[in-house]
Amino acid sequence: MTDFLDRYGLQLREARLRRRRRAVRVSLLAVASPAVAAIAVVMTTSSPDIERPATPTATATAPPPVGTWTPKVGRPDKGMPMSIDRTPVSPTATKVLAVLRRPQTDRDRRLAGPRLRYVGPPGEGVQVDGVRALNARYALVPVKRLGTLPGPGLCILGSGGGGCAPVSTVSRKGVSSLSAGAKGTHYFGVVPDGVARVRFRPQVGQPVETVVRENFYELRFPATGPGLMPAQGKLEWIDGNGNLMPRGRP
Repeated sequence: MTDFLDRYGLQLREARLRRRRRAVRVSLLAVASPAVAAIAVVMTTSSPDIERPATPTATATAPPPVGTWTPKVGRPDKGMPMSIDRTPVSPTATKVLAVLRRPQTDRDRRLAGPRLRYVGPPGEGVQVDGVRALNARYALVPVKRLGTLPGPGLCILGSGGGGCAPVSTVSRKGVSSLSAGAKGTHYFGVVPDGVARVRFRPQVGQPVETVVRENFYELRFPATGPGLMPAQGKLEWIDGNGNLMPRGRP
């Protein structure tokens, strides 16, 4: 009997020890669980595998399609009414001027647009889809009708003045303009494809020449004629090999 009680008492003590160990484990888990949960949240929210919305990026503004550019043309308030014409530029001009065969760009519209305010009668119909910026100061402006002539024309407008010519003569004469002042004689114009340089050969003095870019040239001769008239001489067209090209007289 004593042995039984001793064994029973030992079993009770062992049972109480087991209950204490379980209680300790449960308490430890209860304490650790919030920390584990917090760690899990941090790890989950910082995971690189989670898909996030992409940051929007700026995109370039597409140029307006052909036929939608509507710049201001002419100056009705100054008695210079003008209209926009959507017809294409005459093939007679596009086949001899590479600048008209390339697409119109946003740069063309930005630089040439302000020049269109100075187009006026007696011509009519600015063919806006054919307008090109020749450089920062000059624009090539096709018109449906040039002055009192029955056919279309091409004009050059810029800060140094302007000039126009019938499309029918561009392949032989180009479009040219000249002026004179205290700084000398100023030539500018458009020449057909194949002309690489333009030379002014004065009656008095040394010739001057310039390179053609996008069918456009501009040159200055540091002298004038009597009474600040343009210096007398002739323009020569030169091809890429240095040979003179035929040019009709204005």
